[in-house]
Amino acid sequence: MNKNFQHAYKTFRGIVKRNKWIFSLHRHLTDKDYQREKERMATCTAKSKEQIKKEMEDYSRYWGCQADDYIRYGLFDKDLSMDEILDYVPMQYYYCQYQDKMFKGVDLYQVDDKIYEYQLFAQKGIPQPEIIAVIRNNLLLTLDEHPMTYNVLKDLTKEGERLFLKPTDGDCGTGIVVVKKENDNFLMKGQTVNELGNLPLSANSVYIVQRGLVQRDDFAAINESSLNTLRTIVRYENGKAIIGAMLLRIGRKGSEVDNSGQGGVSVEVNMIDGSLGEYAGREHGGGRFAQHPDTGVVFKNVKFRDWDKVMEQCQDIVSRITDYKTIGWDLAVGEDRVYAIEMNMGWGIEHAQTIAGGFRRRMGIYPES
Repeated sequence: MNKNFQHAYKTFRGIVKRNKWIFSLHRHLTDKDYQREKERMATCTAKSKEQIKKEMEDYSRYWGCQADDYIRYGLFDKDLSMDEILDYVPMQYYYCQYQDKMFKGVDLYQVDDKIYEYQLFAQKGIPQPEIIAVIRNNLLLTLDEHPMTYNVLKDLTKEGERLFLKPTDGDCGTGIVVVKKENDNFLMKGQTVNELGNLPLSANSVYIVQRGLVQRDDFAAINESSLNTLRTIVRYENGKAIIGAMLLRIGRKGSEVDNSGQGGVSVEVNMIDGSLGEYAGREHGGGRFAQHPDTGVVFKNVKFRDWDKVMEQCQDIVSRITDYKTIGWDLAVGEDRVYAIEMNMGWGIEHAQTIAGGFRRRMGIYPES
C-alpha cells in the first residue's frame, strides 16, 4: 500500500471512529477478544446479572462511552471494587479523546519511524543495537544512503549473528524478517538466502537492518529464541519520567519476536525487586499462563539478578527523552547493560491493561469533567 495513502486512510479511519457509536460497532464486529469475553459473560455466575448491569451502567456513565471494555477485560467475573473497575481506561476514550490531547502538534508518523528513532537515540546518548544498512525500493544501502552489496552486508555480520530487518513504520512485530549468518551464508528459518531478492520483503516498505542483541542469560532462560523485552510504560510530568508499569514480553518457542500480535505472552514485572507476576497473559487470543507454554518456566519463580542496576539503567534511558506526555519503551537487558530497542507513542493500552490491570491511576488518565 502506498505510504501516503496508508497515512491518509489511517487519518480518515481515526476521524470516523471518533464517533463513539461507530467505534463501538467496529469493536463488536472485529474485536475477537471482545467477542470471546461477551460469550463468556453470558454464562458467568460470579456476579448476578443485576450487578453486572449496574456496573456497566456506572462504567459507561463515568467514561462517557459504551461499556465495551468492561466486557473485553472480563470485569464481570473479577472481584474488584467499583473504583478498581473504573481504573480500566476505555479504548474509545484513550484513542479518540485523550491521545489527541497528549500528542497535539506531534508528527506521530515521524516519531515512530525507526530511522528517526535511531538518530534521536544516538543524539541523546541512548545505548541501542546498531543499524548497519537500510533497504529502500528493494535496494541495499548504507545508513547515509550509499549503495551496498549483499556480500558487504555479509562481511559486516559476525558468524552466528542475527540481523533483524524491520519495516521503519511497522508495529506489532509485523513484517519483521530475521536472518542468521552461518558458514558465511545468511539463513532464514534454516534455509540459505543467496540474495536480497529472495527475502520476503515488501516493495512498498523501507527496512532497517539491525544487529541482533544477545540478551542476558536469565532473560534468555525463559525463552531463548526471542529477544524478551521490558515494555516500560512512562508518563512525563514537568520533565520527569515516571514509570507506571513494566511488562516482560516473551516470544514463543522458535519465534524470534516477542510481540503479542505474533503469539507472544506478557507478564508484569515487580519494579521493586525484579520478580515476575504469578501469571502471564496474552492480549490476542486470551489465556492465563502460570508457566511459559513452551519452555515450562514457572513465572512466579523468576527473579532477575542485579535488579537495582537494571532499574537504574532503565530509568536513565527513559529520562533522556522528555518531549512527550507518554512513551512505551521497549528495553532489552544485554550481557553488559540495558539497551533501548525502540520507543512507541502508541504503546497499546489494551495490551497493558490485559496484563497489568487498570491504568487510570497508574498513568493519571481521567475523564474530562
